[in-house]
Amino acid sequence: MNLLLLDQHDLVNTELAVIRDQRRCEHIQQIQKVQIGDQLKVGLINGMIGNAIIRQISSVSSPEIQLQYELTEPPPAALPLTLVMALPRPKMFRRVLQTLSSLGVKSVYFIHSYRVEKVIGKAHF
Repeated sequence: MNLLLLDQHDLVNTELAVIRDQRRCEHIQQIQKVQIGDQLKVGLINGMIGNAIIRQISSVSSPEIQLQYELTEPPPAALPLTLVMALPRPKMFRRVLQTLSSLGVKSVYFIHSYRVEKVIGKAHF
């Protein structure tokens, strides 16, 4: 599920949120390519999830996107999963953490390993 995360600092009132940080504004405009009036899935960090409608996009001196949001559903339950994996290369470490957090993995153990088998193709479970 592609979900725009809102922080308490983004909320203006119970219906309006303003996104001001560069990274999220660029993602909304360039990756999701939204226009005024488009709808997005949103979620409040450690809170409910719902929908938001883009009300204003401005990038005069600093980027700013105003959303009218409504949080209606509880978040999905965390996966009952613990992952144990060999410590990845530094370049991959950040991507691994981002992917695991977006999948909802709550518990990860990285172990030091002298040598691991190289993965060729997809893993089958």
